[in-house]
Formats: sequence, C-alpha cells, structure tokens
Amino acid sequence: MVRPIVPLTDKFINELVRPRGPANVPAVGSEAPDFTLPYAQFLSGPPEDRVEYGRTITLSALRGRPVVLNLTRIFSERVFCPNCAPHLASLRAQYSEFSRRNVHLLVVSSTDLETTSYVAEVLRAPFPILSDPDWKVFTGYGMGSAFGAPLPGVFIIDAQGIIRWSWVAPFSPIFSPPPIEELTAVLDSIGATPTTTA
Repeated sequence: MVRPIVPLTDKFINELVRPRGPANVPAVGSEAPDFTLPYAQFLSGPPEDRVEYGRTITLSALRGRPVVLNLTRIFSERVFCPNCAPHLASLRAQYSEFSRRNVHLLVVSSTDLETTSYVAEVLRAPFPILSDPDWKVFTGYGMGSAFGAPLPGVFIIDAQGIIRWSWVAPFSPIFSPPPIEELTAVLDSIGATPTTTA
C-alpha cells in the first residue's frame, strides 16, 4: 500500500482549520513539564543499519544531565517544514557537540510511531525521535500550530530539570530556528562544557 504524502488524520484536519500562535509557554526558571513518549532511533551497524522503535523515554528520568528538547515540525517522512529541515540536518551533522558535552538531545515529532520510524530512517540521525501524535508535549510546552502541524520550539533544560533557555517559533511562515552555536553557548553557560580527548 502506498503511504500518503501527508497522513490526513483527524488531528491534522482539526488543527488545519484552527491555526493559532504559541500560548502558555513554560517560563525560563520553571520546572520542565514531564512526559513519557515512545521513540524511534536510527542505529548504524554492525551488523547492519537499522531503526529501533517502540521503547519509551521519560524526561524526568534523564535528570543528572542537561537536555536539549527540540520540538520539530514534521508532516511525514516525505514532508518536512522548510524551516526545520535544515535545523534537523545541523543537529545530525553536529551531534558530537552535544554528545561530548554529555547532553541528551531529544527531538519530538507530531507523527505517529510508525511514521516516526520512517522519519528516523530518512534522517539517519543518531538521536532519538519521539512520537507525539496527540500533541500532548507540544501543547504542554505552549506551541501554536499552522497548516495542520504544531509550530516548533527548543528548550534547554539543566541537570535538575529546570528550563534555562527557550526559543519558540512565532505564528508566521517565516522563522529561523536557533543555530547550533547558540545552543552550545547556552549549554556551556550552564556548565555543560565539552570534554577533551588526550
């Protein structure tokens, strides 16, 4: 069966007809809203490349290390937000900047788990992509929506679970997610300095 370019779910249709801007975004200095979501992740071989999916991640279980929480805008594995796709590519290309700072990098998509597994395969990214088809996390973090998909945002959460920095996309077709250099500068400022190899 041919997969649709954009799955026409009830959620997509309902949100398509009622676009809105961000609201009730958690403040910097507040505790990050907790959640548990299933995820998909591309794993390089050996013995072979594969996508692992179905396990869950709970945000509060990651305390002890900082988290970069990236809420991204993906319609399907074939349709990415034109503003978000370059940002996701940068996260993949510069993933070592996060791993050497001992930081968890989480990407959340509004696609269902099956579609999220295809997204993970297409991106071939080393970080987990979490599936939030009911938009519970997007709503909990105050994201708006447009054209049937949630608007993106980025939150940097410290090792104690406190939001230390955030960026939320405006209600506009034109926006620029923060560059990786800005994210790593914030991480350095909260003590997530990179390790060096001898």
